This record gives sequence, structure tokens and C-alpha cells, in this order.
Amino acid sequence: MGNGATIADGKTADPPAPETLIYRRGTDGKLLLVGVMYRYDDRQGEPPEIAGPYTRWHTHEFCVGSDGRRIKGMHRHGEACPSGAQERESGSMMHVWFVEEDALRRAYARRPPVRALEEYQESLS
Repeated sequence: MGNGATIADGKTADPPAPETLIYRRGTDGKLLLVGVMYRYDDRQGEPPEIAGPYTRWHTHEFCVGSDGRRIKGMHRHGEACPSGAQERESGSMMHVWFVEEDALRRAYARRPPVRALEEYQESLS
């Protein structure tokens, strides 16, 4: 769930005000902040390449039931939505993962770079 105030602020990839904080549960059971997610209003056109070649804006497809709610666990990945449901596409988003300084490619990965996150967390201990 994102922060409604920053989602509606009209800013794109504002470092002190990301739309979503991303946490990972550590081996001790505590939640650790491992990244942020920025959203972009696609009605403004193409999202900006704020990180040059490392910028990785993307969307997700999902299914919505007849009640208008997202069907949890139903990520499309090429599969048809269940009968009565409709396919939708999210707005553009970009993740920025907290990894070691020289890992820009992994910092902007679309999926969590689990090993890089673990290594960075271990380096903080």
C-alpha cells in the first residue's frame, strides 16, 4: 500500500517522498527497509529517464473481479483472467533497491535482487 499524500503530489521520483516503502523480513523476524517504489501518472506521457540507462519503469497486468476489486494472487503472466473478471494494467512504477554503492543495475531492477539485498544488509552489521 502506498502513501496517498505522495501518490497525489504530482511529483515524479521525489527522493525524500517515495510513494511506497518496500520492506523485507529479516532472519530475526524484524522488518527491514530494502527499497522504495516510485509511481508515474501515465496520462502525462512517457515516464522520464531519471537514472539514464538504469531507469526501469514498468507495469503489471492483473485481474479485477466484477466488484471492481483486484483478485489477489492473480497476476496474469500470460494466463487468462477467470470468467467474469477483466484484465487491467497498473500505472508505471519503478523500484529502487538499497544495495551496495557500485550496483546501479541491481538498484533499479524490476524484481528484488535478493542476494544483493542480503549482502548489503550483512555489510551494515
